[in-house]
Parts: sequence; C-alpha cells; structure tokens
Amino acid sequence: MIISFILAMVFTLFVIRIGSLYLHDGDAYENRKWKGAKYDKSKSLTGFLRRKLEIDVHHFHFGIIILVLIIPVIFLTNLNDINLIILGVGLSMFLDQISGVLFDVEYFGKRSLIISISLHIISIILFYIIIFR
Repeated sequence: MIISFILAMVFTLFVIRIGSLYLHDGDAYENRKWKGAKYDKSKSLTGFLRRKLEIDVHHFHFGIIILVLIIPVIFLTNLNDINLIILGVGLSMFLDQISGVLFDVEYFGKRSLIISISLHIISIILFYIIIFR
C-alpha cells in the first residue's frame, strides 16, 4: 500500500510541475501578483476556472478539496490502495504549491522545486512511520 501512496505523490508532483511549465501563463502575473482573470491565458483547468470564476485558483486549492474529501472517507472505511492514491494526489498538489507560500519563493524557480521535493520526501517518511510502523 505504501508503494501506491509514494507513486501517486511522485507522479502527481511530476505531472503538475511539468504541466505547469507548459500550460501556465506567466503574463497574467506581475511581480507575483495576479493581475486579474482577463489577463489569464493559461491552458490548464485552473486557468479556465480563473477566467470563469474570476478568482485566483491554483492546484493548491484542488489539493485541499481532495484532502478534505478523502480524509473522512479513510476514517470511515479503511486504508486501501484507492484511498491512498487519492490521498497521495491531494497531498502532493497541496505540498507542491505550499512551498511558495511558506518560504516566499517563485513557484517556477529552482529553490521552490527543491523545497517541494523536500516536503514530499518528509511527508512520505512521516506517513510511513505513522501508518506502517
């Protein structure tokens, strides 16, 4: 089961980071401040939601929604591969973008990537210690 969780976290981190590089619209931000929905030309789901809802939505928010939904399910049922995969995806989305918020770094910078990978590794180790020991 731990393998499913680790693979979900690593795969999500990889897909989100690579996808963001190609789908993100950096012109919609000026000095890391969102200029507004009319400036966003991102080709991602978050970009679509930014334009439609006119709020600054990121994959961080999707991660929180996934975590809020899956954690009660895990408590009410049990740990299985599907629950752990969904938990891994949500946690990875959350951790990847929280690095910029916590450490005030540019999301597409090298430092942000290192912090994000470090947070993923720490989370995997803690999860393993807490759940499987």
